[in-house]
Amino acid sequence: YTLSLHDALPIYLEGVCKRIVDTPDAEFVSALLAAWKEHKTSQLMIRDILMYMNSSYVRANNVLGVYDMGLVLFRDTVARAPEIKRRLLDLLLLDVTRERRGEVVDRLKLKNATAMLVELGCGTRDVYRSDFELAYVRATAKYLQSEAASRLASDGGGPYLLYAESRLVEEAARVKQCLDSSSEPTDRKSVV
Repeated sequence: YTLSLHDALPIYLEGVCKRIVDTPDAEFVSALLAAWKEHKTSQLMIRDILMYMNSSYVRANNVLGVYDMGLVLFRDTVARAPEIKRRLLDLLLLDVTRERRGEVVDRLKLKNATAMLVELGCGTRDVYRSDFELAYVRATAKYLQSEAASRLASDGGGPYLLYAESRLVEEAARVKQCLDSSSEPTDRKSVV
């Protein structure tokens, strides 16, 4: 018998998931992004091959198109696999913390990872928001509160205010360069 695309793709993606899980932390995010890029490319090719079915059967039966189905399956099988989802979040937040401490990190990798999460939301921000942004905001608040208490105690009021202003500019730049634009404050005056 033959497998349908909907049946065959999860089997393939389970293998992708296992391969990524076995990747060391130093290469984990890059491996996940490479698998994501390869998956999107293959889904576009499959969509093009099945163009007629995609335009007639999908509309007539009110089901997801081939490309969107592939995104949902990647999201559910790979990106949201518990061992991948948690590790991705931890490594992204670690890079942000390292950058705040003055270390050089790959901002493009951060941007690509958050863009992947946005795209996996299939037109919504749900995946990005629930899998990354909320934890990012909590981690940022915790980090900055701790840092503020330490700086205020050691520097005093005037120097602390100058430091706080520069930190706000840094954080705004980080959001702009590393995260999805939806994470930017809607009231730009409150940041600058």
